[in-house]
Amino acid sequence: MTKVLIVEDDVAFALMLRTWLSKNGYEAESVVSAEQAVKRMGECVFDVVLSDLRLPDRDGITLLEWIRHKSPHSEVIIMTGAVHGRKRSPLRSPERLSYGDTAKRPPSSGITCCSSRRPTCRF
Repeated sequence: MTKVLIVEDDVAFALMLRTWLSKNGYEAESVVSAEQAVKRMGECVFDVVLSDLRLPDRDGITLLEWIRHKSPHSEVIIMTGAVHGRKRSPLRSPERLSYGDTAKRPPSSGITCCSSRRPTCRF
């Protein structure tokens, strides 16, 4: 069974994701901060990490960089519902993403997905 860690400070959204993933055959759990994610990943191996871009203690791209070094086998997907144009986001800094990364932004959805390995994301 695929193990998924959800890193999301919006508890209701994290619960919705965890419930949906569990009902669809994934073993899912959630934490509310990058610090908790780092701690949990030290205790358990996760196949996939779904992380919010904006977290209370650091941004999702910083967490992605940490995971690349400490758990390179884990797939990382960064999610955000942030409105475009308000503030420069870490995703707009291409130097922070290396070869093989991809950022997909459907034209009207307001959803951005950044994956550390796969070239496409499904919405």
